[in-house]
Amino acid sequence: LFVHWPDMKTSLEEMTDAMKTLMQQGKILHYGLSNFTLEDTCRADDLLHVAAVQLPYSMVDKESEEMLLEAKKRGIGTMTYGSLGSGILTGAYRTIPTFGKMDARASFYHFFEEPMFSKIQKLLGVMDEIAAAHQATVSQVAIQWSVRQEFVDTAILGVSKEKHARQNCDTFTWEMDEEEMKKLDEAVENL
Repeated sequence: LFVHWPDMKTSLEEMTDAMKTLMQQGKILHYGLSNFTLEDTCRADDLLHVAAVQLPYSMVDKESEEMLLEAKKRGIGTMTYGSLGSGILTGAYRTIPTFGKMDARASFYHFFEEPMFSKIQKLLGVMDEIAAAHQATVSQVAIQWSVRQEFVDTAILGVSKEKHARQNCDTFTWEMDEEEMKKLDEAVENL
């Protein structure tokens, strides 16, 4: 069971006590935290071991990297979301799109705004070359980069089409070499 967002009205002690009760009752086997701070995750883990964390992480959003590394040190499983950068790492956006007011990409993500958008286009150029060399998709390059990070156990992907789900699964029918990973890492560092 994931506690998806911190509840500022409920203490970590009360939350972990509730998780412990659910475990004792056999209603859940494990619990995880999503979108908690590093400090709160460590405190919760000290109270009752956290089985997994779920955090945003991708080539264009590495803010959770320190927390993912700490989670691995503590024996906490790591799940990342946003591996495709809200779609920008699929290669589908080569010009700045106009999103509707209700679309989270319009206000929540800075990937679709300058100067970040142009920097990401340079990264996509590197991804295009690697994808072409493997007859793969740009999305597959992004997914493979994410899951090959030593601190990522699972990358969560959202799709709306069966075709995209199948393409994502095909990510694991080929493998980038170390030189390609190095090229990507260098391009990511330039964001």
